[in-house]
Amino acid sequence: MVVTLSAIPFVGTAAAAGPTAPFDAFTTTGDWWNHDYDSTNATFTMSRWGSEGFRLDAMPNGGGQSSRFRALVQPNFNQTLNVGTWRTESDPGASTYQVQLFGDDVGCLGKGSITIHEFTRDPATHAITSVVASYYQECNHTYGELRYHSTSAYSADAVVAAPDFPHPTLVFGTVWPGYTSAAQTLTVRSIGRLPRELGAVTLGGAAPDQFSIVGDSCAGTTLPAGQSCAVEITAHPTVEGAQNARLSIEGSSIEGLWGANLNVHGDAGAGRYVPVNPSRLLDTRNGAGPLGANTTLALPVTGVGSVPPTGVSAVVLNMTVTGPTSAGYLTVYPTGAARPTTSSLNFPAGWTGANSVTVPVGAGGKVDIYNPAGTVHVITDVVGFYTTANVNGLAGGDYVPLTPSRVLDTRNPDFGGPLNGFEGVTIPVELPTGFHPHVRAFAVNVTAVAPQLGGYLTAWNGTGPVPLTSMLNLVPQAVVSNFAIVPTALCAYWQCGGRPSITIYNGSSGKTHVVVDIIGIYDDGELGGLRFQPLGPTRITDTRQGAGAHPLGPASSTTIRPPGMLSDVRTVALAANLTGVNPSNSTYLTLWPTGENRPDMSNLNLAQHEIRSNATIIPLSSGGQFNVFNAAWTVDLVIDVAGTFVLRPGAEDFARWYRASSVVPQRVTRF
Repeated sequence: MVVTLSAIPFVGTAAAAGPTAPFDAFTTTGDWWNHDYDSTNATFTMSRWGSEGFRLDAMPNGGGQSSRFRALVQPNFNQTLNVGTWRTESDPGASTYQVQLFGDDVGCLGKGSITIHEFTRDPATHAITSVVASYYQECNHTYGELRYHSTSAYSADAVVAAPDFPHPTLVFGTVWPGYTSAAQTLTVRSIGRLPRELGAVTLGGAAPDQFSIVGDSCAGTTLPAGQSCAVEITAHPTVEGAQNARLSIEGSSIEGLWGANLNVHGDAGAGRYVPVNPSRLLDTRNGAGPLGANTTLALPVTGVGSVPPTGVSAVVLNMTVTGPTSAGYLTVYPTGAARPTTSSLNFPAGWTGANSVTVPVGAGGKVDIYNPAGTVHVITDVVGFYTTANVNGLAGGDYVPLTPSRVLDTRNPDFGGPLNGFEGVTIPVELPTGFHPHVRAFAVNVTAVAPQLGGYLTAWNGTGPVPLTSMLNLVPQAVVSNFAIVPTALCAYWQCGGRPSITIYNGSSGKTHVVVDIIGIYDDGELGGLRFQPLGPTRITDTRQGAGAHPLGPASSTTIRPPGMLSDVRTVALAANLTGVNPSNSTYLTLWPTGENRPDMSNLNLAQHEIRSNATIIPLSSGGQFNVFNAAWTVDLVIDVAGTFVLRPGAEDFARWYRASSVVPQRVTRF
């Protein structure tokens, strides 16, 4: 058997049709290697080893001496080579043989077994003229076949296409106890010269009850050469910690049993959010130069700023563009993954603006930023991250969605009028009983209305100096929104009464109205909220293509049901990017759960004929649906999803409880 990724061809695999008799073959498979040579891809030589043993060499076509593979087989010096099955040891004994394997990455000598099926000798020289043997060695679970000038057809081995080449292990990652992972598929393909008969498919090892076989077309199957079958497995840990098992397929190897290791880690800490004070990771204006057309930049996001090097599943970034030479967009996605057909931030030529982006961490702790056209400067600030497991020393928490509530609207005289240039405002929030000491961040939508001048807004927990980062960029006389997850602090002003608060600072010299809607909170893990499961950017709606919905007319709503993989019974909300495309005039969009009253807020404000994005967290109804309202004119809608917020085991009633929870606006303090 050979273990390999189906998408990665392995060197030396013979074609299914194979050569004709007489057959030469050298196959060897272990935890760390796999090779399959015959007369179509290698040259074979046979020589004597000791008085009774033999040495079989396979020289791969086009290879030098360093690529030679060699098998040495020897019985005890007092024995003769005989048909039968024999134990093998490092040194042959009275009833044991010795088998040594060498070549490239292969090196094995020790305990195991060898079966001599047939052999012939030259009567005059006593040299081996043909041989058929199969072997198993305990070192690295190595097994294979040796043939030289054999006239009998043979089955060779089945190929198992595992996802973690070259190890025969299925890794399910971290799964919350009580949850079931997505299925992984093990594909078995016969590459032999004869059909391969497969027997039972079973689970064994240390913790077989933590896994299930959910699909099986292999058990009891006879696979002709070149044909395939598959086994699907899921992991469903019931306890925390590493859980391991072994999948066995009878008859899939020369020794009659092949095993694939299964691994899952149960961890109730996965999916928690850790807010951090904004930290700048990238500013192409400082030396690197703008991002060019059709260019991808790999940005390290772990082990930098306040983000640890490990234990991070996704990061929350505030992405800002400035000075684009043409209209365009950025796509942010995990490094090493295929680039999705989604956008993270859309912009016209010459525009300065920002959007919040939640993105899974890719290879090397990086994310890719792709710019398809023109040149554009990119500024990236990290504001928080989601965990893969419990992160020592960091107070990761759950997400608690709330009934959307307006906690600041400076157009209302009660809030003191527009925010002056270089003025800040601290916004405390009254939450349900018992919430206050456990709140670590607010999920808010911040809107700047008709600012006098260009500039920016910054949001943070209000402690220490104003951060040197921006949350929202101001466009004179325009209405611009941005979603943000803002760390909180207990308000220090006497009128706040120790309530959790955030602070917003106007970094412009001109006045601007500011509207803040709170849609949820992140706690310290004590309130029993939702956990985040990251997802590579996935488009669920594009009304331009008739996908998920149709274009929205004036004062109209539509209901959207996400695909089943995003809206199972435990999914309560979606982390999404909402894009409005080419409205016929100014309008705004609002999203809310189907079956509930539409909240008095906007998720995205749009000017005539523009394309603009804003991130949000979309709450779903108990049936897994949400509504979108368009206030005026006609607009196309695009929605991309970056992950789901799901119930933890034992929190089934939470989805009903949170919808009745709301906040009470409080008196704000300006400085």
